[in-house]
Amino acid sequence: MTSLRYLNLYSNELSSAIPLTLWNLRDVLAMDLSSNYLNNSQALDVGGMRSVTSLNLSTNRLTGDISSAIRGLITLVSLDLSNNKLYGHIPESFGVPPSKNNIHKVHKRTVLQALSYGIPTIR
Repeated sequence: MTSLRYLNLYSNELSSAIPLTLWNLRDVLAMDLSSNYLNNSQALDVGGMRSVTSLNLSTNRLTGDISSAIRGLITLVSLDLSNNKLYGHIPESFGVPPSKNNIHKVHKRTVLQALSYGIPTIR
């Protein structure tokens, strides 16, 4: 699937680990896997998605540290990780002032929703 640009699997009752190969879809622009029962058996590694502008993984069963996972997403405009059990620091490149703690919404070009559970401390 080299020409896949948009993947929308919203609310399909998917319930398994997210395949690692999914994060290597380099040309995908938007991905919505929200409102499923997806988990991550390994670290969330979305860094291979070099063109993604919108990523919605909200309302799943994702856990772990997202700090390094999202750092490489330089084209990202919108990210929603809410309603998971993720933790970590949101990189300053996303427009979050380092003095802020308990961020729920921060802005890059559009709203970037941080974490609802385990809201990160920004340093």
